Amino acid sequence: MPKRTPPKIQEWRKPENLERMRGWAMDGLTYAEIAAHIGVSGGTLSGWVSKYPEIAEATATGKDVTDRRVEGALLKRALGYTVEETKTTVAVDKAGDKVQTVQKTNRHIPADPTAMIFWLKCRKPAEWRDKINLDIHGAIPVVISGADTLED
Repeated sequence: MPKRTPPKIQEWRKPENLERMRGWAMDGLTYAEIAAHIGVSGGTLSGWVSKYPEIAEATATGKDVTDRRVEGALLKRALGYTVEETKTTVAVDKAGDKVQTVQKTNRHIPADPTAMIFWLKCRKPAEWRDKINLDIHGAIPVVISGADTLED
């Protein structure tokens, strides 16, 4: 008798449910959290990811999109940026009519040194990591003076 696929996996391979998984991954959920939403264990979801390419693609694509958005936000924060702000005020004129005024201004958000450091440590670890590995070779002679006067 052929091996039968459990009904739960058949449900989650449907396009609308793949889209739900993609959305959860885009929201930043881990595999364990996605598995909890589906109602299976993390190991089961991991098995599905290995066995069913459409599930692997849905979870990976969602995570990739979110990762790219976070990378972009981190870079933007590291470099600084300008944001347009809109302020709307409503006042009453002498005739008793409401007058709406819209004021737009540009505000510069300065570069964030912490974001800069994080970016550089991740992108250029050989140059920016905190830990420096020194490779020292050779012998260091040690001379103990008065060694003949030591007692046990």
